[in-house]
Amino acid sequence: MDFSTLFTVGNDVALTGWLALLIGLFVKPARGPAFLYSGLILPALLAIAYAAMLGNQMFGGSGGSMDFTSLAGVQALLGSDPGATIGWYHYLAFDMIIGTWVARDGLARGLWPIALVPILALVFMFGPVGFLTYLIVWALFLRGGPGTLPYPAADVPR
Repeated sequence: MDFSTLFTVGNDVALTGWLALLIGLFVKPARGPAFLYSGLILPALLAIAYAAMLGNQMFGGSGGSMDFTSLAGVQALLGSDPGATIGWYHYLAFDMIIGTWVARDGLARGLWPIALVPILALVFMFGPVGFLTYLIVWALFLRGGPGTLPYPAADVPR
């Protein structure tokens, strides 16, 4: 399978996680399975694909040496189809984990599901900006909820 196809497959699969996450926000009986899928199963599948592609490039492909120590080295890696696709899977997996964490923590602290939608949209599109937005919302409105810091909540209210 070529890297263009792998890129498309990764995007399509990741969208199923974001859909599950949204379903989990609004359909309480589906919350547990939806969050398990979006926060654990899907990121694990993306991580397996990431590791396979990375290993293939490092040991079986034409990737040569990988330089993560300089801007030029990272540009060279991400400037290729394999490097960009492998890097994209990295983003897809971690954004999904952060999105699920934001949803679980926000619900546990009493945030309305509809209020989480724009924050999750920011996590989906701009990862760290969405995470930062949630931290700001937490600092301004949610500090009285479970725990004292925005660490993953123990459980989501059912």
